[in-house]
Amino acid sequence: MSNTSPIITTSAASDRLAQTDADNMNYDTTPTPSFKPQPSNSSVSSRKYYPQENNESWAVTNATTPSESNDEMQQRHMQQLFDKKRRRRESHNAVERRRRDNINERIFELSTLLPERDASKNNKGTILRKSVDHIRLLHEKVNQYQQRVQELETTFTSSL
Repeated sequence: MSNTSPIITTSAASDRLAQTDADNMNYDTTPTPSFKPQPSNSSVSSRKYYPQENNESWAVTNATTPSESNDEMQQRHMQQLFDKKRRRRESHNAVERRRRDNINERIFELSTLLPERDASKNNKGTILRKSVDHIRLLHEKVNQYQQRVQELETTFTSSL
């Protein structure tokens, strides 16, 4: 049976990216450390993790022997892959959040342009359906007015 102990990491670059997105969207960007369970053995249990004050990352003090360096390199590589995947996911989530917010803003704007201003009771689908219906109605009215203008023009020219 294998015991696991967490390795805590944060990425200052991803925190800055998230902060930029959050400044634009008013989201809470309190950095949260990520945890990756690691097998508990003598080399891992001899490590101590301390937050560094200068760059918001975690420093590792190590009391290992040179024979353990290959394991450490492999563990560091795995941690880097994990961090890269986490940063990509965070970036994708921020892009998706901006896209959803933009769609929601435009749907709300459509709801304010509808004749029935009961936007609080309507869901997105209803707002879109009513918008399409209203646009079709406006097209019909434009066609009716154009026909009326033509009728009046022919009446006017025939009376001269």
